[in-house]
Amino acid sequence: MLSLALAALLATPAELVLPWGAGPAAPSAADHVATVAVDPGYGHEPREQRYELTRSGTWLREVRGGAISHRDFASGVSIEYGAGNAPGNWGFSINRHASNEVYRFSRVRTDERDRLLGEECFVWRFERVGATQGDLAYLSCETADGIQLWARTLSGQTGHVLASSRTLSFARRPVAAAEVLPPWGRLRWRSWRALAGPAERAAPPSNRPPDYEVRLAGRGEGAQQAQILRASRGWTYAESRWRHMRSMMIRSIAVAIDYREDSDGRPLSLTVRPISAAERQVVPPPLPEGPLAPPIDRVIGEDCSWAEPRPGPAIVVTSGTNRRCITRDGLPLRIIYGDRGPVTNLTATHIARRPLPMRALEPPRSAFSWFAWGLRPAN
Repeated sequence: MLSLALAALLATPAELVLPWGAGPAAPSAADHVATVAVDPGYGHEPREQRYELTRSGTWLREVRGGAISHRDFASGVSIEYGAGNAPGNWGFSINRHASNEVYRFSRVRTDERDRLLGEECFVWRFERVGATQGDLAYLSCETADGIQLWARTLSGQTGHVLASSRTLSFARRPVAAAEVLPPWGRLRWRSWRALAGPAERAAPPSNRPPDYEVRLAGRGEGAQQAQILRASRGWTYAESRWRHMRSMMIRSIAVAIDYREDSDGRPLSLTVRPISAAERQVVPPPLPEGPLAPPIDRVIGEDCSWAEPRPGPAIVVTSGTNRRCITRDGLPLRIIYGDRGPVTNLTATHIARRPLPMRALEPPRSAFSWFAWGLRPAN
């Protein structure tokens, strides 16, 4: 007769969303702590890495060197940050993986069993829903109460093991919420805004871009695309809209923010990090003096000159096409870029040169709301 724990695992949905980087594991597991060894596969050094794992229910916490991650298999949310308490010493990222993304997997129990550390485990196979021939597959050997004893990544073409992990030791014990849940206080916009303040005040005026807003529209990646570029108060803001996505790149002299959300305004990913002292020393080249260099275009009543892209809120392309037609004061009126795919061609539809309110340069409130990410912070 099956145990209640095993019966619960067998009753789990046929499809589930794996948080980014979590790898195969039971969607729910008994409380336990473990030490795990990982062989990341060819081309990685060292060949074997160790990390500490804490598991309770749908939550999993890993500590690998100076990096800490929390992953919730119920919501498909993952959180990662560096160890340390001072805001300036760590970055922070959070990802939510929607059910229509490629990270949705089927989970099927095989007829195989194994034994490790004195415990019997059952082998489960994970495959991406809608997988084609050649896609990776994953195996996970788990005890009746969901404790993973080993996991393997398989080549979809040969079936060979490409990467693997094995549990070196584990102990079942009650796990307190504080041991496995993320530090709720780290997702606070005002903390990052405060971090940027002193650096902004210390920045020399020559490092501050002019105040402006440019709106561009055109086609990119085979679809209509719109872009908004802003600069004011020492901050730059670049927003792109295409297909079913909106992305933002926000920079001050001290903080960098990358954010994505879907067409309904639900957060998909957020990365916030302090900008290093070395990055702060990068000074934009001086604006051109004298007449604009040919070739010259005219867009919405203003002249611009085709030139190599200047540092600022733009997509960086290391090869292929990357051209910008800029005004004398550095505003882009046309942007063309692409690399081994459809070329993006954007043209300015609106220009304004004026100081902007801080709210025009900030990420939306939903980016820094646990509730918007589908999580309810503990009191």
